[in-house]
Amino acid sequence: KDKLPLARQVGYLIEREDFDVEWENDAEDILADMEFSPEDTEEDINLKVKVLEIYVSKLDAREERKRFVLERGLLQRPPDAQFESSLEQQIEKNFRVFARFHSKEEHRALIHGLVEEKKIRDRIAQLREEIEGRK
Repeated sequence: KDKLPLARQVGYLIEREDFDVEWENDAEDILADMEFSPEDTEEDINLKVKVLEIYVSKLDAREERKRFVLERGLLQRPPDAQFESSLEQQIEKNFRVFARFHSKEEHRALIHGLVEEKKIRDRIAQLREEIEGRK
């Protein structure tokens, strides 16, 4: 299975530019038996329109997630040299869930800043130990 491209492993159909199983894959089920008829009351029509709005919002969310995966290159295996250190790799792994809230560049800057902060904190702790050892 490791020899297959990552995209195929997660069910992305490259030729269709689509996933085999989509986000909210059963979103269409709410529309399956719905139809507008001349006998519908205004309340029925409003309810059906609301169902359509919910369906459209699910489609929008599906498209947003697909765009995020494709724009961030999450269907390609990352090169091993992507991270400068195991610390950076660990921080990236821990903060990956926040990537959707900002651009790719902003996320890289966040990770870089957190790595630098960790290095500074470690250096401060080391210096404090040395000071304590001299006393």
